[in-house]
Amino acid sequence: SYPLTLLGDMEYEFLTCTDDKSDAIQLTLYDERGNILASVSEFGREALLMYKSKISQTVFISIQVEIENPEVKQVGTSLGILYR
Repeated sequence: SYPLTLLGDMEYEFLTCTDDKSDAIQLTLYDERGNILASVSEFGREALLMYKSKISQTVFISIQVEIENPEVKQVGTSLGILYR
């Protein structure tokens, strides 16, 4: 999970991907109290979450990866953030 400060009246796109060891990926945006603001789950290696922040606020973005192969011990992930 990563803390972020979002600015009010801005549109955000959160893009994440993993290497070929993962089977599914989930991207979730939480407020400071742990409430889910937005979430997306995708089978495969990529996910896109779009969110419009009405107010300036601190949030947390969480990336969770599902791996079915029990021999895989770690997986690489990346996160990109676009805003306007």
